[in-house]
Amino acid sequence: MDDLIVKVVVRLAGVYENHGERVYLDAGHRALLGIARAVQDEAERRAGVGGNKVEGPVIKFPLDRAWREKKDRDDA
Repeated sequence: MDDLIVKVVVRLAGVYENHGERVYLDAGHRALLGIARAVQDEAERRAGVGGNKVEGPVIKFPLDRAWREKKDRDDA
């Protein structure tokens, strides 16, 4: 566990150094949201509820809104 915490802190420090405070804060908040989501998914898995039962290390990335809107138009 300690190695993972160190990796996260080092990565955030690099983000701050290379991209500035705004991106650093955004990355930190997103990391916290990712942690919360992982805990929620595990709680739902243990409770036998929730529709996001995924096998393996799959990471869902949010799609850019413009790309989603274009895809929706193309599908229509």
